[in-house]
Amino acid sequence: MAALAVAVGLLTVLTLLNLLILLGVVRRLRTMAAEKEKESQADLPVAGATVGAFAVTAADGTAITEADLSSGEALVLMLSPTCQPCKETAASLQKDRGALPERTFILLRGEPDEPELRPMLSALAGIGTIAAFDGTAGVETALGSRSYPTAAWVKDGVIVEAAVKYADVLPDRVPA
Repeated sequence: MAALAVAVGLLTVLTLLNLLILLGVVRRLRTMAAEKEKESQADLPVAGATVGAFAVTAADGTAITEADLSSGEALVLMLSPTCQPCKETAASLQKDRGALPERTFILLRGEPDEPELRPMLSALAGIGTIAAFDGTAGVETALGSRSYPTAAWVKDGVIVEAAVKYADVLPDRVPA
C-alpha cells in the first residue's frame, strides 16, 4: 500500500513538472512568434513615408515611375516568383481580380532568365499594371521594403499602410 502511495505521489510530481515545462514552451513559442512578426513588420514600408524615385517597364511597354503614384490612390504589390507566399498571393489576386482597385501595380522582383517569372507574369495578366524588375530598378529602396510579398496602399505619393497581405491594406478590405 505504501508503494502505491509513493507511486501516485511521484506521478503527481512528474505530471506537475511536465505541465510547468509545457507552459514554458508555450510561452517561448508565443514570444518567438511575436518577435518574428515584429521582424517582418520592420521589413515593410513605413506608413507616412514618401515613395522615392524608381523606374520600371510594364509588361505592355509603358514606364512606371514614382510619378504614377504621386496623385490619387493605388495598391502597390511587390512579389517574387520564387517565394511561396508570393505564389499564394498571386492565386488570391486571380480570385479577387474584380474587387481590386483600378490602380493596382504589381511589381515582380525577378531576373529575366528566371524560369518562374514568365508563368507568374502570365497568371497575373489583366490584373492591374504588371512590371518585372531586377535589383537595379530601385523599387525596394523607393518603397522602403525588403520583404516579399509586400502590399502598400499609396495616396498622393505617400504610403498610407503596408502589410504582407494585400487585403489588410485595402480601404474596402477584400476578403482573403
